Amino acid sequence: QMNIPDEKKALRRELIQRRRNMPDDVKSAADSRIFDRLIPLLEKCSSVFTYVSTEIEVDTRQLMKWCFEHGKTVAVPVSGDSELTFYPIRSFDELSVGRFNIMEPVDRSVPAVPDSDSLCIVPALCCDRGGLRLGYGRGYYDRFLAGFPGKSVVICYSDFVMKVPAEPHDMRADEIIRLRDHHPDLFRRAIALEDNARPNLKTVQGLGRNYSWKERFGKENCTHGNC
Repeated sequence: QMNIPDEKKALRRELIQRRRNMPDDVKSAADSRIFDRLIPLLEKCSSVFTYVSTEIEVDTRQLMKWCFEHGKTVAVPVSGDSELTFYPIRSFDELSVGRFNIMEPVDRSVPAVPDSDSLCIVPALCCDRGGLRLGYGRGYYDRFLAGFPGKSVVICYSDFVMKVPAEPHDMRADEIIRLRDHHPDLFRRAIALEDNARPNLKTVQGLGRNYSWKERFGKENCTHGNC
C-alpha cells in the first residue's frame, strides 16, 4: 500500500495527463461558466489574489480582465524557494515569464497586503467538496493560506472533484466553485463524495442542491456503484 506522499505523486501524474487531454472546446466552455459563478464573489471583495493560469489550469484571465475593468486590485504571485509573495498588477502587460515558466509580475517593489475582504483564487489539480485540494506538491498555497485573512476559493472542473489524499499540513479553502454540467457526454465520472458531503459545507450562489448521479443522468447512465 502506497503512503500518502507517493499516492499524491501518482495522482498528480494522472491528473496532469487528463487535463492535457481535455478538448479545447470543453475546457473553454467550462472556464467561462466557472468565471460566471465567480462574479458574485468578485463583486464583494476588495482585492483578488490569484494565480495566472497555465494551459491545463482553470482559466483566471477572464476574472483578471473583469477586475481590471471594474477597478479591483489584482495581485499575482512570485514563487520563492518556499513561499509565495503577491504583487499588484494593473494589466497583463505587467507580466513576464518567471519560475516554472509561469507568468509573474515584473514590478516587485511593493508586495500586496491582503485584508479581511480579500479573495484568494486557489489552483487545484483536484479537490474534494470540503475545500481540500491537491496542488503541484510544493506546498506554496498551504503556507500562504495559513496566514491569509480573507476568503479563499478553489476553482475546479467537476470531473476533478474527488477524494483527496491528505496530510496534516494540507489547508482547506473556504469554498469551492466547480462546473456541474448536466451533459453526461462531457463529464462521465461520478463525484466520489456525492453522498458523503460535509453537511455544513458552505456553498456558492448558483451551485444548487446536490443531485445524485442517478437523479442527474438516470440509472441507465450510471458508471459507478452508488446508483
